[in-house]
Amino acid sequence: MMDTATLNTVFGAVVAFGGLMGYLKKKSLPSLIAGGGSGLAYAVTGYLIRSGNESAGINTAILLSLVLAIVMGRRAAKAKKFMPAGLVAAIASAALLVNGKRALEM
Repeated sequence: MMDTATLNTVFGAVVAFGGLMGYLKKKSLPSLIAGGGSGLAYAVTGYLIRSGNESAGINTAILLSLVLAIVMGRRAAKAKKFMPAGLVAAIASAALLVNGKRALEM
């Protein structure tokens, strides 16, 4: 199984790629900015964990995941469509579970 730092970096890459795809398909600059920013934030949490500041990385990832899960979950429910907001909410929920479990182990 991958470590938490690697998983957060992968979550970040997936979210950033989704933002890029939203921009390329629909010319949605908000998708690019939000996806890129969220992806970068996940990557930073991975860096923090690797650099020895595990507590800050995990706690930041938990906060980011919680916000994304709520915001994108609401957006998906309102649109009554899974893609793309539901997928981001699912990814954020998975990240919340992984990071929350790691926080309990610390």
